[in-house]
Amino acid sequence: MAVNRDCTIALISDLPADLCSRIIDVYRFFHHPPKIVLVTRRRSHPAKTKVIVNVEQMMVPVVAPTSQQTRKHRISAWCCVIGYLLQSLVLSRKLMHSRDRIQLVHAHFILPQGLFGLIISRILRTPLVVTTTGTDINVIFNSSWLYQRLSLFVLKNAQTVIGVSKPICAHLSQVGLSNVVYIPNSVDVDSIPPANLGNKTILFVGTLNGNKRPLFLLRAFAQVIRRLPEAKLYIVGEGSLRLAVQEEIKSRNLQNSVNMIPHLDPNNLNKLRSLTSVFVQPSLFEGMSLAILETLASGQLVIATRNESNSSFLDNGRTALLFEENDCGQLSDLIVLAFSNEALRYRISKSGRNLVRRYFSNNVVAGKLERVYHSLTR
Repeated sequence: MAVNRDCTIALISDLPADLCSRIIDVYRFFHHPPKIVLVTRRRSHPAKTKVIVNVEQMMVPVVAPTSQQTRKHRISAWCCVIGYLLQSLVLSRKLMHSRDRIQLVHAHFILPQGLFGLIISRILRTPLVVTTTGTDINVIFNSSWLYQRLSLFVLKNAQTVIGVSKPICAHLSQVGLSNVVYIPNSVDVDSIPPANLGNKTILFVGTLNGNKRPLFLLRAFAQVIRRLPEAKLYIVGEGSLRLAVQEEIKSRNLQNSVNMIPHLDPNNLNKLRSLTSVFVQPSLFEGMSLAILETLASGQLVIATRNESNSSFLDNGRTALLFEENDCGQLSDLIVLAFSNEALRYRISKSGRNLVRRYFSNNVVAGKLERVYHSLTR
């Protein structure tokens, strides 16, 4: 079942360049790749794929408030909503006068992208698809009353809402949505080099914030060092806790064992991943973690929090090792176990890679997304 050959999709996304490129890469596995009109406020969106996907970029000055602003300042929320409406009208006018007729609007995240998408789809009289990742649901549904109501309004008026994990789909159904489908995040398995499982090196990739819990990881790593002094840890990412992480490293005298790297593009991250054997993600919550999927694809052993999302697709002891949310000792024990038991490391590595190839590779997920598009555009 294929999308029409001349189909044009308005893709509304404010993701960083590398993540947006990964989303666009899925379209090359369609039977008939559509033309993409990428709507974004970022000025560096390299849409790199292995084959050419026709992408036109359209800039829009999206104003996206922080979750703290939406919780504390109701006036700020109203101002942002008015701004969204005005920008949507301007954007709709641009799309109406573009060379290609838009046949479908796909927004990634509920606000403001989903609101843009809803207004544009109504003006252009096209279907709307909204992808929710978990992060937007946790932030927006716990912010101001206005944003909660607006989020539900957007989701209820979309033709299809995509949840990237089964728990997200369950939560959306609980609030009365009947237009939800499960399509997980995906990765290009063949582009990720195999990891080196023979060393005692840990990789952490993520925003340095309270949810990702880099400080919790450092406390566990300090226990690991007492038992395995040769162990190393790479922390890749930026965030509000960066200074606190640096102080924690100094206070625990871990300067010789921990390396902090602010940011790596996908190619250099893959190179670093190929030099490490264990990936640790101590997050409190996730939607469907791309970092974990990429790690599984590389063959690294994943050690992650036993949260709702991870438990929905990871099998403890078979495709990953899961620890209880606040059990720092259990996390350190699992790291030592992973480094000490070579047979376990290789067995879980193989199972994890097979899992990604079967359910979370770009070519598998592309078929599911194309079927959704076809049902809305035929």
